[in-house]
Amino acid sequence: MPQVVLSWEASPTLEVSYTVYRAGGLNGPYTAVATGVSDLTWTDTNVSDGSQYFYYVEAVLNGISSVPSVGISVTVPEIPQPPSNLTGVAQA
Repeated sequence: MPQVVLSWEASPTLEVSYTVYRAGGLNGPYTAVATGVSDLTWTDTNVSDGSQYFYYVEAVLNGISSVPSVGISVTVPEIPQPPSNLTGVAQA
């Protein structure tokens, strides 16, 4: 199952949480896909192989969001399909 693991450096402001935004194109629209993230990593498991996604993160303190982080793009590799119709013949 494909996934995208994001990581970032902590905001210098104490007691913040993070909101992760994602879009299917560089110009958006961006949607919040995770809120209240307390770790410095987050894994997006709702992705499709062979697709490109764009992300940015904001720090949040008392309901006030920071400016967005620098955005990144991630392309999920295409996972090959398994072969089909495998047959076998016993030989002496």
